[in-house]
Amino acid sequence: MSNAKAVTTPMNAAGKLTKELAPQTPEEIERMKVMPYQEAVGCLMYLAQCTRPDILFAVNLMSRFNTNPGLRHWEAVKHIFRYLKGTSKMMLQYSVTGDSKLIGYTDADWASDLDDRRSTSGYVFVMQGGAVSWSCRRQTTVSLLTLRSGVHGPICYGTRGVMVARTGVAVRSR
Repeated sequence: MSNAKAVTTPMNAAGKLTKELAPQTPEEIERMKVMPYQEAVGCLMYLAQCTRPDILFAVNLMSRFNTNPGLRHWEAVKHIFRYLKGTSKMMLQYSVTGDSKLIGYTDADWASDLDDRRSTSGYVFVMQGGAVSWSCRRQTTVSLLTLRSGVHGPICYGTRGVMVARTGVAVRSR
């Protein structure tokens, strides 16, 4: 990876990943056994949870294939590492003169998981110019309407914002 070309996005938007991309033949299965997929995703998960909210969605997606990753999944993990190589100077920065108000952002897609049609929602809370709390996860239910998918995030994550605002402590869901 040290000679890999850096990329500007954590994911290739054109490449849709599904469980159908898992290895099918005995040769593919053997080839994937030597790939450190789970270890790489674990390292990326640590980064996403602690210091790099910009890769959280991509890592969340990659973790869905931990039990049976295919070669395309492995290529997507390497893409994240190439993104990290190109953005190694990026960091969370907090400013003394920044806005001391807690500002929250939330978003959700609708049925983006091609395997089970669940929606993904996420949030980020910003204070003093830097992110203090963030999360990205699949919704527990299948949303039949785009409205329900879009309302799920603000309702669930609004209480987390109240906790951060009252205590001044970022709370993470696990």
